[in-house]
Amino acid sequence: MRKWLKIYFGFNAREKKGILLLLLILMLLQFVPYIYEKIMPEAPLSPENEKLFVEYYKSMADRVEVKITGSPEKKSLFVFDPNTLDAAGWVRLGLSKKQAMSVLNYRSKGGVFREKEELKKMYTISPGLYERLFPYIKIAVSRETEKELPKFPARPGLPYRKENLNVISLNDADSLGLLQVKGIGPVFAGRILKYRERLGGFVQLEQLLEVFGMDSLRLNQLSPQLAIDTGLIRKIAINKVSVIELRLHPYIGYKQAQVLAEYRKQHGNYINFASLSKVIVLSAVTLNKIAPYISFEYD
Repeated sequence: MRKWLKIYFGFNAREKKGILLLLLILMLLQFVPYIYEKIMPEAPLSPENEKLFVEYYKSMADRVEVKITGSPEKKSLFVFDPNTLDAAGWVRLGLSKKQAMSVLNYRSKGGVFREKEELKKMYTISPGLYERLFPYIKIAVSRETEKELPKFPARPGLPYRKENLNVISLNDADSLGLLQVKGIGPVFAGRILKYRERLGGFVQLEQLLEVFGMDSLRLNQLSPQLAIDTGLIRKIAINKVSVIELRLHPYIGYKQAQVLAEYRKQHGNYINFASLSKVIVLSAVTLNKIAPYISFEYD
């Protein structure tokens, strides 16, 4: 072993001298700046160069001052009406400019906040921000006066005429039925139908937010045109379903499906949600989401 190390990592006398010389040169190079300062002291600035230096320094100071004074206004909380607040006000409350414009776009298309709670339906406002804003929300539009506001903006120069919208049953409508909904095109209708098939039907309209491309603004526009019949929900027979079938549900992952099947095999059929909650891979959130879709039928 020592012989092998000596062959590949050993140095002869000439190589050792070269390494020592290289180390000596590197050490000397570290002292070159100090030696140069002693030998060549810095020459004083000429009047012309000194003047240029002062002007440059002032220009840089002005740039820094402009950058500081031009900084964005600090965020602050104040009493506001979400139906009248402008973009600058939303930014002061903590929204980005893009998020503020989303709220204004919603209002420009006829959206009205009737109650404080409706503000948290906006995807641009996080739950944490909503909690901070809640005490400062003051809505001046009452239910009576809101009825007189146009749901969709009228064309300039023409009297407003309220648009009659068809109400479509979300859980049994086909693609042609969904296309009757103002705001749903062929591509989006296909996405809704595919997700409805995987889900087993919609329990509430907010589940449409789980469809790719849907957001709170769009959902608010579609909601008055959609209805839900929970009697059409397709149930999962939790005591009969296979792992492959169970994993297809969007709220249940593959590992969860495996554990559910294995637990059923070892402990017998699930009787109710109390027995189902004993499966540790199912969180309380997941249990609440799958509750409308579970059936405890067994042979």
